[in-house]
Amino acid sequence: MASLSTSSIDSYQSCSCDSIKCPLCLEKVSNHLSFMTTCKHSWCFKCNEGLNQNRINRCPICKSHFEPFIKKGRWLYINHKLIWKRGVLDSQYKTKWKKRQEILYNFFNNIEFRYNGTFSGV
Repeated sequence: MASLSTSSIDSYQSCSCDSIKCPLCLEKVSNHLSFMTTCKHSWCFKCNEGLNQNRINRCPICKSHFEPFIKKGRWLYINHKLIWKRGVLDSQYKTKWKKRQEILYNFFNNIEFRYNGTFSGV
């Protein structure tokens, strides 16, 4: 899966050497405030936040997959497992603790607790 990078003059939405026209909101945005996939389509930071909130990881133009750029980490539930997806603003400390929570949750989620309905010693 391809990842996002900052836009460049190679983008299909490039207006000049330092800006693009976002195909989603139709605003002119500088390259350092926009993202580009390996398919060379670009969009602005605000529209990227909208894609992240709706958990869209496909290019809105050609529908090719990409690895989303997220600011804050979030929990994903994939194949009956809870996975922490790190954001770029997450500290190493926070990421370390979230990974520990992930391991513990997935460990205890796989254990079947059996209760037979009787108490002894009561």
